[in-house]
Amino acid sequence: MLSGMTEPGPEHVKVRFRLEIENDWPSAGVESLWAIDRGNGEVELANTPFFIRGVAIGDIVETSVDDDGVRWAGRVSGPRTTASSA
Repeated sequence: MLSGMTEPGPEHVKVRFRLEIENDWPSAGVESLWAIDRGNGEVELANTPFFIRGVAIGDIVETSVDDDGVRWAGRVSGPRTTASSA
């Protein structure tokens, strides 16, 4: 996983999240996060969001790709599973 602003590896992809703006916050309508492509349209988030609520580093998120090749976040499938948490 990424720890700060390091260079992503070839398995990393950018995933965009649409943000709901309330009372002029946040100041952006979209936030992009690095994620590791897990195949079948799922990614594991690889950095901590600033504005997105309800997701964290390591979460598994379903994605879809639009006509421009942009990968958009969908439903959060759940937290990452590891040998110690499975």
